[in-house]
Amino acid sequence: MHIARFNYSTKLFGVELLDFFNTDDITSHEVIFWDLDETMKKLQKQMILIKDRIGSESDASKASEGFRKHLLFRNEQFNSFFNKKGLIIMPLTNYSWSNDESMRDVLANMGLGFLVDKSIKLKPLKGNKVKAVASFDAFEGLLGRSPDCFRYTHVLQSKIGIPVLTTLNNDYVVGVMMNVDKGAVLLIPPFNSPDDIFRAYGKEVVLSCINRFNMDRLSQARSVDFTFPDWVGEISIGNESTFSGDLNDKLAELCSLKDSIQTIESELNDLGYYKRLICTDGSDLETTVKKTLEFMGFNTLSVSTNRADLLFEIGNTRVVFEVKGVGGSAAERHASQLEKWVNEEHDDNLGLPKGILLVNTFKNLPISERTEPSFPNQMLNFSEKRDHCLMTGYDLLQLLSLFMKGEKSKEQIAELLISTVGILKIN
Repeated sequence: MHIARFNYSTKLFGVELLDFFNTDDITSHEVIFWDLDETMKKLQKQMILIKDRIGSESDASKASEGFRKHLLFRNEQFNSFFNKKGLIIMPLTNYSWSNDESMRDVLANMGLGFLVDKSIKLKPLKGNKVKAVASFDAFEGLLGRSPDCFRYTHVLQSKIGIPVLTTLNNDYVVGVMMNVDKGAVLLIPPFNSPDDIFRAYGKEVVLSCINRFNMDRLSQARSVDFTFPDWVGEISIGNESTFSGDLNDKLAELCSLKDSIQTIESELNDLGYYKRLICTDGSDLETTVKKTLEFMGFNTLSVSTNRADLLFEIGNTRVVFEVKGVGGSAAERHASQLEKWVNEEHDDNLGLPKGILLVNTFKNLPISERTEPSFPNQMLNFSEKRDHCLMTGYDLLQLLSLFMKGEKSKEQIAELLISTVGILKIN
């Protein structure tokens, strides 16, 4: 395994040191330790020095162009490194420069903007007792030899990547792997007194741990990415053909079941539409009343005055509907409005139509809480003298339900609506 360190201050004995600020090639390595904080702090200093020392615009332009080309070079390097399944290991810490817009742009231009993305939320918390997540147990050997080898300064508050290390009580994630293209970035806590650890246990313990982690990562990636060539399907082993047949049968059943579910969902949506009768007002309520009556087989007639809400032929009788949705009970003015439309729809040959006042009363309350009378006594005398039928949106919904279940026919509903004078009663 080829390992290098990239501006990493920790002395990993025998591991090649690379420099971000020259043309050191990272693509020939499999794993790179990178102290991003160290690199970006140096970069900040260099940018400040450039601004202070450069006098002319032409010099500034040259420096800026050179810096841009170097970032482009590093971007190409990182793309190639991750495409070759490389792993970068960085300390999990809060970067002091992360709010510097120019520094964020530098990382974005290298394709690494996610490292200071706002979705990565850290909480300051210090400790040195960590443990490996079961699916990534490569760190167990290192932690077994040196339980205090890490010293975390921050813990993750956001769910990102794949957890690798947690605090001893599993309360917080302190190590996480994020996949980048075919490669990955591993964020782990800073080493606790790294020089002492490497002197006591040797670099082999650390590098062996990293090597095993990387091998496990690549093995898991291969198991996900592997694709058999087409001709392998010609070979059948064990009960494979039986399982394949069973799978095809189950998939056919699943397809049929999905069709049935879609049909049922469509039916439920259609039925649910009519419940607007008990919770809406205005044109929405009028439209729902119209569609409900049409569903039960009654014919819509043209309103001559264009002022009555609805005019229907129910049985052999013309019926004018005044439709309202109100937060409380109906009022006599609603009945007066209905009577006005009835008179305006008078026909010399057919006479006066039947008047039905349909009010969705207490429209904002559940049905069980609509305990007060929908039609107060003071309006009954007026309506009964004029043969009005008084009904609620819930009454029409109940009639629709009885019709759908075959418990009341179109003719029975027509007879009930035409014959009712005063408040409608559904038996």
